[in-house]
Amino acid sequence: PFALRPVRATAASVRRVFEEYLPRAEKRLVASLESWKALEASLEEEGAEAPQWFWLFRSGSVGAETGEAPDGLAVYRLKRMSTSFGQLMHISVVDISMLEDALHSIKAWMFTFMPIKSIRVTLWYTEKDGELQLDKDLEGYFKRSRFRWFQLTNHSGCRGSVMNGPRFAPPDMEDGPDPVMPADVHGIEFCLGQAWLRGAKAPWPGAKRAAPCARSLVLAAACLRHFLGRDAGEAARLADARTAPAREVAREGLVRGLLSGELESVLARFEAASARRGEGSDGKAGGDASAALAIGLARSLESSGSALPGILCEGSE
Repeated sequence: PFALRPVRATAASVRRVFEEYLPRAEKRLVASLESWKALEASLEEEGAEAPQWFWLFRSGSVGAETGEAPDGLAVYRLKRMSTSFGQLMHISVVDISMLEDALHSIKAWMFTFMPIKSIRVTLWYTEKDGELQLDKDLEGYFKRSRFRWFQLTNHSGCRGSVMNGPRFAPPDMEDGPDPVMPADVHGIEFCLGQAWLRGAKAPWPGAKRAAPCARSLVLAAACLRHFLGRDAGEAARLADARTAPAREVAREGLVRGLLSGELESVLARFEAASARRGEGSDGKAGGDASAALAIGLARSLESSGSALPGILCEGSE
């Protein structure tokens, strides 16, 4: 009855796509299902529990051929709790008469590809005759699709009725069984690495390479990203640690010069030292300029035999 096609959008553009479709959807359905705020929050999920967005195209329609003007939209995701189930977050059609067929199609799709025992959907209470009520007409569509009341829920001051549609197998089905549940295949993450000798002048004799490494450039790029991220996070702390000795010596020299009355002579003997931006302590580009400056000042202090005033060390950074 309905063909499902993935919604081609990114996390950043899916809201625009959703809002462009919304005016065509049945208003009662949209009001009774999850809000955009809930759909947006689900976009942060990753892996198997990430939401899946599908357009619904009625068989034989013009949109089924062109991929334009969909007849409905479905959004669902996997929920792993004490038992795994599929959460149908959104199911809408442009004509309410299509809803029952749309429910049968999305249920068959979810039961075919998801290792779940049931599908749950929340119908939120909407205002009617001045009070919040459950849309019994919509509830009837879900009940005819073998959804049954599961529990009440309250969220942000709103009440909802959670409907549960279990997976049926023979002989429990009068009109045929649901698809057989697929195997629950667990994902395995492999972490590969390379040994990097940072700053080494020559290969370490103990490091022997048995054979070329597969995808070595990809691994190297990942290692570099790791190093850059770690260095950026530690930059401030390392800079403070490296400049602390020079600052302390400079302050000590300032106090000594003030107490002895030789401040002017100390300043006169000061040999200016600075590091170019981006220059390391060993003179190579790419180092920590702040740390290099501190080390340069300390070397100037040693060569002149005098202490540096703290104000110069602070201002030179």
